[in-house]
Amino acid sequence: MLQQTTDLDALDRVRAAHITAMNTGDAELFLRCFHPDGVQMPPNQAMNIGIEQIRPWVAGFMGTFETEFTLDPHDVEFAGHDVGIERGTYAIRIAPRAGGESLREAGKYITTWGRAADGRWLMTRDIWSSDRPPPG
Repeated sequence: MLQQTTDLDALDRVRAAHITAMNTGDAELFLRCFHPDGVQMPPNQAMNIGIEQIRPWVAGFMGTFETEFTLDPHDVEFAGHDVGIERGTYAIRIAPRAGGESLREAGKYITTWGRAADGRWLMTRDIWSSDRPPPG
């Protein structure tokens, strides 16, 4: 139980860094939360496989939008010593940096975590989707 508590605390720290990165527009901090081979699966877009594909996506997003972002993790399950699976909900306000109307969104996510060679927990898969119904 002690190891699981320590692992949950470590995930909390990485998750907090991820939220801070989103809210401050810090793309490099955002990338440090991902495993080098991580996969990001944004809604209505192609997958970004590996840091080198995630990098331009996050730089473009953060360069275009200012955000207010929160995560509410509902549960984390561990599969052995090196894998964690997190389920939760998110809320975000996205405002164009060039001006214009902001968008508020809420949805759900699944993040898988893997323990890196140096012992740190990093995101290995990140997928999210809106709770809004599709248009039309």
